[in-house]
Amino acid sequence: MVRTLQGFIGSSVVLALTSLASAAFVPGNLVVTRLGDGTAVVSSAANPVTLVEYNTTPLSPSVSTLSLNSTGAANKLTMSGSATSEGALTLSADGRFLSLAGYNATAGTASIAGTSSATVNRVAGLVDFNGNANLSTVFATNYNQNNIRSAVSSNGLTNWTTGAGATGGLCYSDTGGANQAQLNSLNTRVVNIFNSNLYVSSASGQNVGINLVSGGLATSGAQTATLLPGTNVSGTGTPSPYDFWFADAGTLYVTDDRSTANGGGIQKWLFNAGLNVWQLQYTLADALLGNTGFRSLAGTRDVNGAVVLYAITGESSSTAATRLTAVTDLGAGSAISVLQTSPTNTAFRGVDFAPVPEPTTMALVGLAALMLRRRARA
Repeated sequence: MVRTLQGFIGSSVVLALTSLASAAFVPGNLVVTRLGDGTAVVSSAANPVTLVEYNTTPLSPSVSTLSLNSTGAANKLTMSGSATSEGALTLSADGRFLSLAGYNATAGTASIAGTSSATVNRVAGLVDFNGNANLSTVFATNYNQNNIRSAVSSNGLTNWTTGAGATGGLCYSDTGGANQAQLNSLNTRVVNIFNSNLYVSSASGQNVGINLVSGGLATSGAQTATLLPGTNVSGTGTPSPYDFWFADAGTLYVTDDRSTANGGGIQKWLFNAGLNVWQLQYTLADALLGNTGFRSLAGTRDVNGAVVLYAITGESSSTAATRLTAVTDLGAGSAISVLQTSPTNTAFRGVDFAPVPEPTTMALVGLAALMLRRRARA
């Protein structure tokens, strides 16, 4: 049985790729965006999207799934299988919601990223602790005939999205879509919140790297994206930054999907206040994974304070198996473990920690300590 869009337990027969689901996520568990249903190769058409929950201690096969493509639902959320820049999964600043972005289209819709947004609305989705999916935030103008890639929220009422095209870039919408604005037209990949500021990754022009967006958590007006100094200098060829995680104000991890020979992997950056520049310390990669970099990223600290990272590999082919990996950063050369491999005819795209309930609910069920396991947002 799987979670439905409303978070109830379904009773219909489902594919073998799914598993039994509980009514709510378990704080501290991982959630992965999975494209495809196992019956057809992921392609440039609209692919069904499922959120798959995994235990982390110890890691086990999926403990629950949530489909975002329920038959008969008013809105759906599908993604392009060939657009590897799509599918990021992001925890809200308050830890209570997972965000992702896609298309309000039936699975199988051809060349989904090239469709008109007036005909095929783009969607910013929110999923809460109980598995309730809110797909009411749609864009009928933005990301026209182009990709929508990621989303983040501060508290479930706000949504910032990224993508490509003249009507894309960084956009804002409140939940439900009553108020919307394009903030910046920069071709962007992943958006995230740290210390009440928006940051975006980009592989475009002078903004290749991680960028700070002006205006704090801006909801209107033109906003500039300024490259964090130094984050565009690494490896050979053009950097290809995707997801990122601030372990603290002076420590930044960035995934890069170039080949490892050219600098792809999980990069660790430290801020040099004296020089006012971010400096690359080393790149975490593992020969056992092949010559592949990474895209999506989630991070936390263990009981000893060591950084633990979970990342999705960045295979160059949309039909190649993708892998959920883990590494404890003990320095350059730290071993990376493969935790899960995407089943045949599916692909992993995003990873983050499960959302937590509201603080009052957490106190009642004794989950407060598990807040420490979610991604640091500060």
